[in-house]
Amino acid sequence: LLSELQGTKTTDDGEHVLLGFNGPKGEIALALPHDLCPNIIASLSHAYGEIQIKRGERGGKVPGNNYAAQAFPVEWFEIGAVAQGKILLSLTIEGGPKLHFHLPGGMAEQIQETLAATFSKSLNSEKPSSVN
Repeated sequence: LLSELQGTKTTDDGEHVLLGFNGPKGEIALALPHDLCPNIIASLSHAYGEIQIKRGERGGKVPGNNYAAQAFPVEWFEIGAVAQGKILLSLTIEGGPKLHFHLPGGMAEQIQETLAATFSKSLNSEKPSSVN
């Protein structure tokens, strides 16, 4: 079993991500090809979500929940239209890397409504369902 992530680097040619771990017999390094990284990130995200569900840690307002402390700090965002009328949301994670998300139809408008309702100075009698 791996006990601690030592760090990450990229190879000089930009072809691999190197992950360093502490293992039972010392340090272990994994070299991941760059083209597998999006699938690895998505797979880890899904697996981590399953862990949260199994441990009862999902949801933002559960007493004793550390959900907010586990969130990625975001420095900036970009929103733009791409082919076939899809919206691309790019979030710049603290330290520089960007994660990109295709938003399904109607989600950009729902996000806009949710933000307006959340930060509105006037009292709204009805908030969108995604506002906690």
